[in-house]
Amino acid sequence: MSKIQEAMKNKAQEAMGEIEHQVDLFFDNNYKTKFSMLKYLEQLKYKRKIVNLMRAELDYPLEEVLSDDEQLIEGYSFMTAKQKQKYIEFLQKMQADCDKYIDKHAAEWLQDSRRRRNQKAMRKRHAERLAEIESGTGYKRRKKR
Repeated sequence: MSKIQEAMKNKAQEAMGEIEHQVDLFFDNNYKTKFSMLKYLEQLKYKRKIVNLMRAELDYPLEEVLSDDEQLIEGYSFMTAKQKQKYIEFLQKMQADCDKYIDKHAAEWLQDSRRRRNQKAMRKRHAERLAEIESGTGYKRRKKR
């Protein structure tokens, strides 16, 4: 894993700490919450890859609660069927909010990416032109026919 990937994963894990806190509050408040994942992501202003990592982190508890494994069923037996359904809906809503955030900002990120590519190409052309000027007369040589 590269340093960039590791940094992205750490940033996602840091943000997931608040989400885990909200899940705990969800349990403590009788399976009710006013937490909005979309608003939380808007505050963080994370990019797509980090939000995708966060969304993937939500897959694990959702898979656990929906699992047919006897040990996991026993582990979630403290919840009534209605509470379990509310928990599943809460996790699914957080995932849907991640998707909404990505869809909402996709055009902005694409435009930003294009702008950065254009700037990089312009810097490269500028460096090539400077090298050409320094090595010659400053004018492009025309091919003779």
